[in-house]
Amino acid sequence: MDDLNIIKVFILFLITIIMEEFNIVIERGEDEYYIGSVVELPGCHSQAKSIDKLMERMKEAIELYLEVERDIKSPQFIGIQKLRFKPVKLPSSA
Repeated sequence: MDDLNIIKVFILFLITIIMEEFNIVIERGEDEYYIGSVVELPGCHSQAKSIDKLMERMKEAIELYLEVERDIKSPQFIGIQKLRFKPVKLPSSA
């Protein structure tokens, strides 16, 4: 392996170590905007008219959040589970 390839591998290794991964819940609001919330960072949200623009804004929001709140212990994201059931109607007390 030549020196250039060694440097490329090392840079990719550093990027892997430095990169962080976040889970974003995306919803569509009544005004047709996409709303993103970072599961691991309470209060970290953004919105946009397109998913691509939302992802740009989410990156910015995460960077700003981490500048201020770097030492916050965030919850570990496990997953999303859908629950389907038929609610029981309670008798009215009138």
